[in-house]
Amino acid sequence: MKILFFTENTHRGGMDRVMINLINHWPDPQDELVLACNAEHPGLVDMEGQISRPVVMIRHTAFAYRRIITLTERSPILSFFRKLLSPIFKYLCFFISIFTLGRLIKKIGPDRVMIIMGGYPGGDTCRAAAIACRLWLKGHKPVLSVHNDATRSRWFEALQEMCIDLLVAGSMSRIVTVSHACAASFKWRGLLIHKRPVDVVYNGIPDMAAEALDSLDGGALMLPSGAQICLMLGTYELRKGHRFLIEVFKRVAAKITGVHLVICGYGKEHEVAGVKKMVSESGLSQRIHLSGFKSNVAALIAKAHVLVIPSQSHESFGLTAVEAMALRVPVVATNVGGIPEVVADGAGGFCFAPDDVSGFAEAVINFLTDEKLRREQGGLGYQRYQALFTASKMAERYYALVCNNG
Repeated sequence: MKILFFTENTHRGGMDRVMINLINHWPDPQDELVLACNAEHPGLVDMEGQISRPVVMIRHTAFAYRRIITLTERSPILSFFRKLLSPIFKYLCFFISIFTLGRLIKKIGPDRVMIIMGGYPGGDTCRAAAIACRLWLKGHKPVLSVHNDATRSRWFEALQEMCIDLLVAGSMSRIVTVSHACAASFKWRGLLIHKRPVDVVYNGIPDMAAEALDSLDGGALMLPSGAQICLMLGTYELRKGHRFLIEVFKRVAAKITGVHLVICGYGKEHEVAGVKKMVSESGLSQRIHLSGFKSNVAALIAKAHVLVIPSQSHESFGLTAVEAMALRVPVVATNVGGIPEVVADGAGGFCFAPDDVSGFAEAVINFLTDEKLRREQGGLGYQRYQALFTASKMAERYYALVCNNG
């Protein structure tokens, strides 16, 4: 059976790792797998290097409104006119991409299709591909796998979005999300889920212990000998909570002199510059270290004493928490979105409200000063990972949903 995985992405990060794990652990070795992704996605190099089973990689160049945003965002004048015309121009691009992708999908000729989206509405080519499948594959309806929250339509796009949701609803077989919190967000898109339940499949990862040991030296951090490490892995987007975390770390650093905060992730130039400014203003530049995206996170996590997830909004799952649990590293996180479904209090870590600086900081301090607690919670987190979040469990569930979708 030929399986097409179709996606659109603009950031290197967790969704790439999910697709790598899904393909590597796909249950049927006889299936012919095809991955189609937008050509400019920076994470393609990671997928090419880390996918271990045969897969055909296709870089699609379907015209998308996202490209117009990229071309105009640096010019205030062009950006103004683009926003002014967006209610018309955005959807003209969308319908053009349906026909472009229809020809591509027909040429691939898949038996089953799974469309992997960062959120909903997410990348326009993902929704266009769903409609194209219905039109060009003799009525075949793909599975939509959504990895972040569904959002409410803006008032000036409400009519257009309603029409597209109706088209997508008639073109897909089901929606699969990564958490129950993410599934609940589809209340804003009632037309999509009318008379159709939303399935939930938790993200999964392979056992990372061997990977961490093999790459420990290569992932070494340039920190003082004996330093205690708080680690954050995430994009430099505002919603990820860097400002909140720096406030937390001020309190942690005041109590523990040898602690360092390491932040790694993909970010646009202006996003990284904003976080650098926060660090400079904190007065802790010597103890807060910013880095770019790391394709091999196992070595970093293995060196950490605690992983922190300070997200403030739109966090549907929290893959880095699972990666930490797989390496017996405790987690302190905010209780945003689907994170509490991953990080259960007292079973590998603790969750706090996204404005609870004091509670978050106290939990981090406790992990750094109490080795017994750190080891205990690390062990419980590993047990939780094995029970719920392995790559094989995730792949088997998707396989059942996709391949039984005749």
